[in-house]
Amino acid sequence: MQPEVARTVCILRRMQRKSLSMWAWKAYTPLKAQPDELKFQLLDESERQTGSIAYASYRATKGELSSPWGQARIAYGKGLMSGPIVTLNDKQFISMGIHPLKKKIELTFADGRMIVFGLRKGSKNDIEFLDDKGFIGLYEEKGALPDGASSMPQLTKDEVEMLQKDQRPRSIETRKFTQVRLKTSGELPVSLEEIKIALMIVTSWVMLADEIPV
Repeated sequence: MQPEVARTVCILRRMQRKSLSMWAWKAYTPLKAQPDELKFQLLDESERQTGSIAYASYRATKGELSSPWGQARIAYGKGLMSGPIVTLNDKQFISMGIHPLKKKIELTFADGRMIVFGLRKGSKNDIEFLDDKGFIGLYEEKGALPDGASSMPQLTKDEVEMLQKDQRPRSIETRKFTQVRLKTSGELPVSLEEIKIALMIVTSWVMLADEIPV
């Protein structure tokens, strides 16, 4: 199956954030962000919003989020090559295995079915699966909304200052965004809906990890 004929299934978009403080120790980080700062848009192939993913909490090794498919929790496994383990609606959904030397990522579903993705050469987060029946690709893209456009309502400075200190956001949304586009074609090893759910939830986790200052 040729990747060239793949169609867009959905897009997960994360608006980039700008710190409200000029001081480095008060800079935005998802590790200390409010839930309103930890939201993603789910878009269809025409970039119409169909849903959202929102984190109630995010830490380096665990997180809780709501999604169109239910409540989910993410926690890192204990093995050296273990990645996130996703629980959806109180049932284990998928686990991820990471093999950086082989440039491979394994997604294993609760019933044992597995998809092995390869990291796309020259990219950090792009992954692809290809066999003689089907294709799955996940690609990172960057862009910006037109002037004057906003994905979500923004608090004014006065509204922020009226909040209690522990509830104040550390950042505001900019017009710039990072998004990932899921594309598929042919016959897939698991259902399209399962692939969509797994990759959108895991990718949201990865995108927040990329925002942590180093």
